Amino acid sequence: MDHLLPAELVEKYPMIDRESILDAVELATIKVMEQIHRMPAGAVVDEEAGTIWVTLYGDSNFTQVDLSTLKRKSMRRLLDQIELELMKRQTVAEAHYYHTLTRTAISGQVIGKHKNNLLVELEVIDGLKHLSINAVCPPSHQTTRDYFRGLYKVGKIMTFYALSARPVENGRRSWVNVTVSRKARELPSRMLASLTGLPGIRCLERVPGHTSRIITRHPVPKSAINTVGKELIETLLVTCPGYEKPFFRSAA
Repeated sequence: MDHLLPAELVEKYPMIDRESILDAVELATIKVMEQIHRMPAGAVVDEEAGTIWVTLYGDSNFTQVDLSTLKRKSMRRLLDQIELELMKRQTVAEAHYYHTLTRTAISGQVIGKHKNNLLVELEVIDGLKHLSINAVCPPSHQTTRDYFRGLYKVGKIMTFYALSARPVENGRRSWVNVTVSRKARELPSRMLASLTGLPGIRCLERVPGHTSRIITRHPVPKSAINTVGKELIETLLVTCPGYEKPFFRSAA
């Protein structure tokens, strides 16, 4: 099977397990063989023999196909289909992983604009790995005050709220559509949680670019509140019930 699945192709899709890779190869082979021969086909990967057994199912007989006899054009077609199947599975795996990042605050850099969408490169540190994830911040999730303050210029680094991560396919390629927001109600609370590591921080009400009312289970350092208020250019009203000083106001 090595001639059908070069090492660089496997390395290109590191999130896919071996079983899924074999499944992708078999499915791609069946699709291409049925297209070429115009009849039902079956395929089984034999890892020990390093080959793929292909069977064509005619009306009254079965025929074995030797893939080593495929013409170059047909082999290229098969490799392309295998890569497409691997890409689909990689996209699903990435979407599942990226979904774990949703509802968190992530730092990102504006790298461009397209039809009023902000194109953002998110920076994620996962253990020892440093990941760069492309995301989109649509106009409906951009704040008017950020826009008029010129904060959305290319190269600007700012914090976003990760809204969703969904797999998308157009027939020729697949990718994960990651959407982020600067208007999400919980952005200030998630930023405070990320800075302090404290649980139980919730945003009760937010007017983006103006004021946020936040309630916490534990006292939050004033330095963290000031840091978030300064980045969002927003006044944070933080309440911590049960403490002597339950209210702290951070002026933007």
